[in-house]
Amino acid sequence: MEVGAALAHGDRLLDPVRGALRDALQPWPGPDVRPACLGVQAGVTGAALAAMDAAPVGAR
Repeated sequence: MEVGAALAHGDRLLDPVRGALRDALQPWPGPDVRPACLGVQAGVTGAALAAMDAAPVGAR
């Protein structure tokens, strides 16, 4: 079974990301950062959706 980086490394990977976002977005709270529910498919799914959004309307 494939496991994405966030699930494989858990808080060791996500805590620095949370801290950096919290620091960068002050005075607002940082977003809720957690592993993607799509697992290893999240990146390819996001890329496909971004390509669809960028395509001219007639090409869809």
